[in-house]
Amino acid sequence: MPDLRESMFQKNPRDFLDEVQNLGLDQQSQLKLWQQCQAKKQLLRTKAVQAGAIICSMPPTDRFTIDLVPQLLPQSLDCVVFYFWSNPPYELEQWCARFKSSKRNVIMVIKDSLCGWRDVDWWNRDVLAGAAWLQDMAIRCPDNNFVILTSLENLDQEFSCLPGNLQLVSCGGDLVNQQDLYAQVDPVLDKDLSSKYSFISLNCHRRPARKMLISYLYGRGLETTGHISHLFLEPAMLEQDLLHDICWQFDLPRHDQLRSTMLQGWEKIQHNRPESPGLNIYPENVINDNVSNFEQNLRPMYRQSFVELTVETTFEPASFLLTDKTQNIFFACNFPILLSGRGAVQHLRHMGMDMFDDVIDHGYDSMSNPMDRLAQAVDRNFQILSDPDLAKTQWLRCRDRMAANAEAIKTIAFRYGDRARAQMSRVRWNQTQTLPKDI
Repeated sequence: MPDLRESMFQKNPRDFLDEVQNLGLDQQSQLKLWQQCQAKKQLLRTKAVQAGAIICSMPPTDRFTIDLVPQLLPQSLDCVVFYFWSNPPYELEQWCARFKSSKRNVIMVIKDSLCGWRDVDWWNRDVLAGAAWLQDMAIRCPDNNFVILTSLENLDQEFSCLPGNLQLVSCGGDLVNQQDLYAQVDPVLDKDLSSKYSFISLNCHRRPARKMLISYLYGRGLETTGHISHLFLEPAMLEQDLLHDICWQFDLPRHDQLRSTMLQGWEKIQHNRPESPGLNIYPENVINDNVSNFEQNLRPMYRQSFVELTVETTFEPASFLLTDKTQNIFFACNFPILLSGRGAVQHLRHMGMDMFDDVIDHGYDSMSNPMDRLAQAVDRNFQILSDPDLAKTQWLRCRDRMAANAEAIKTIAFRYGDRARAQMSRVRWNQTQTLPKDI
């Protein structure tokens, strides 16, 4: 068990001591670690506030971006700084609609997604909800110079025309949040070479792309060579048509066969009626305890797999958020097939990750149509997904590279920090301290 756990940052003393007792751990040493974690959490928050940040809301797992903020803020510049967690989204939406300030320079740190808890209809060119809030605010307040520090990559692509008083700085997705805990994780290099599986595809919360992916995997008969989870499937959902609750469209002639295959796969899932163990994958009273989930639930499954098909939290929009789901691929030491926004694989290459292009065909990554991108991720890699012996042979050949990749992902947060500092150095500031009058 790792020395540090997310519960040390989130639980109150009573709940934490109950956890220690249930785990049979030494109470005195554990309480000392809890005190250290609590002190670190308070120190990070205090440093950000002392640097001028107004913390409106904060994800309980962020110990990286909150530490980065004081390093990014410009010295000797009169500005106002707000730090947000976009969950729940309506609070950020209302804040943007009501915002007014006499400060010329306004810095907004926004953690997490900007989808507003809404599916994005790519086919009808939906605008990302959060991008619309920011654009409307910038247009309404033309005398303010807005600098948005975002968790998203490619957020600029969500704007048909980025307002001149709105600048974007990327600080890394949610995969940077628990960098301190993930640094303790040992890579899964002790693979079970007698496994019957080639790949793993873990699908927890409902996302349209995940429903489409599992249907396509079943339609292509890959459920026999892969461990495919679908925790979001409830009995009522299995009574519905495939497209009942999602806005995807088979609108091109080349998608006719694809539609048939997905419908066959969904019918197979409906017939088999797989039981879902539910979504309670985290310890009680702890939000997003991803490392404990990895160690307690995922590590045994990862020992049985060699390739990983992952649908990230964001898939359809042009911008994308990388989370622990991406991070886990590399600690699991699996060949990555990452389904996220267009260009996500190329982005990870740029950030120093080995994407195993000699083994995995990532040609899907450059495709804008979500239907094509999802299907081609499977089709171009069907051989290794369907052949466990091939997957094992390739994995043994690349074992040392897998180990190196696990080390690289441990430090990716710091590379995101360096990139954010470089982007902040190019921001245009309005040197006039205040507006002529309080607007």
